[in-house]
Amino acid sequence: MPQPPLKRHCLILCEAGDDAAFLRELALARGLGAFDIRHTVDPNHPDRRGAGNSFFGSTLQSLAVPLDVAPTRNIVVVSDADADPEATFDQIVSQLSSAQAAEPSLAGVALPTQPFQLERGAISLGVYLIPGPGRTGCLESLIYDASRDAHPRNAARVDQLATDCGVDAWSPSSQGKMRLKTLFACTNSRKPDIGIGKIWDRGGGNLVPLQHAAFDNLTAFLAPCARP
Repeated sequence: MPQPPLKRHCLILCEAGDDAAFLRELALARGLGAFDIRHTVDPNHPDRRGAGNSFFGSTLQSLAVPLDVAPTRNIVVVSDADADPEATFDQIVSQLSSAQAAEPSLAGVALPTQPFQLERGAISLGVYLIPGPGRTGCLESLIYDASRDAHPRNAARVDQLATDCGVDAWSPSSQGKMRLKTLFACTNSRKPDIGIGKIWDRGGGNLVPLQHAAFDNLTAFLAPCARP
């Protein structure tokens, strides 16, 4: 299926469908305005069926509408920070730079020198590393911060299970994924295997309180990017 054309002032580029679903619902819940949202997964491309934060450059290159003729003026790359946020940021900027060298329509894209700031240019670009400044982990780590407060009794048991099973020694992203998936599973009786991407389509919105303060920093970063 071909990508829809870019129509908005701001393009959010994220890793996968779960990220896109969360960002779409967050923007709606917080009244941020409309964004174009694209992710790196492409089932028709043999190298991008799983994709992730190593494919932001190639995703920009493959946009259906070249950026030099699209209405896009701001781009926000939303990526997991993983275990080493500095290395993750450097890797993202490196691939964006390579894409820019290979694709003339990306010439006007400004490349940032640090995360969490919008680098101004003909097309401004910023990189937001989830779960946020000074932290390691992934989207699940961020969402767990909010879901834990919404369901404290079950979250306490999940945290104890994680400790008992040695999960505390896992990578930050693996810890976040285990905790969030387990919390969802023991809280959502109608569909215990529900994933982030299906929460709002299948009546599980109570699992993720989008007005929680855990999402304030991301919201504050995205809000001005949608405005002309």
